Amino acid sequence: MGARPEVLAVLPARGGSRGIPRKHCRVLGDRPMIAHTIAQARECPLVTRVIVTTDDPEIAAISREHGAEVPYLRPPHLATDTARLDDVFGHLQEFLIREEGYRYDYWVTLFPTSPFRNPGLLEQALRMMLAAPRAGWLHCLAPLSPPPCHVFSWDGTVRRAFADAPHFRSASPFFRTNMSIMLERAPVCPENSGHLGLPLTPLEAVDLDEPEDWELAEAVVGHRLFPEPEEEIARYRGREGRKP
Repeated sequence: MGARPEVLAVLPARGGSRGIPRKHCRVLGDRPMIAHTIAQARECPLVTRVIVTTDDPEIAAISREHGAEVPYLRPPHLATDTARLDDVFGHLQEFLIREEGYRYDYWVTLFPTSPFRNPGLLEQALRMMLAAPRAGWLHCLAPLSPPPCHVFSWDGTVRRAFADAPHFRSASPFFRTNMSIMLERAPVCPENSGHLGLPLTPLEAVDLDEPEDWELAEAVVGHRLFPEPEEEIARYRGREGRKP
């Protein structure tokens, strides 16, 4: 049996959110929103390290309180609305190599704005990746609504946007990519550049970005709709491993 792979979970959490001000620090249920994702990462038996990258001292303090590492505060140029995630992550990678000589086998990006990952979702994603040595990435897939057969264009005349799309009652389910979990092997090379897909339930795909999203999240927590029943999860997991 080989050595245990090094799996780094990274949570990007900028302080200047606009749609829901201070959302990472706002209490959702029994803890700040970001703490839900930190707990999911720490509870996964395959994750070996959890790091939050933020520019905000309050987010950093909450993250450390709930068991994540925050090795530094992001510089201002990586804390703007226009900062690219690739630059944010590249800055963290350079820091870890320079300061620690740290290397990882898998990088998992977990956005704290998706707090409703059912138990076992992250572990399932990682086990799918470990079992597929030719895969370089795993993407989460959210149910697409409406399906393509219900999408039209209009320029004075109504036309189907996807003329060949089958009727949804006879078609396979359609999905769109979702950023709840983004998983990447290191390094990716031609021999392992394939893509895996893991379908989510609609609740797992929720992204808290606008005030109405927060109202939905509070309703989910208030009515104890999370975690979801196994039979509901199974409705969407049946096509795991499909390429997006």
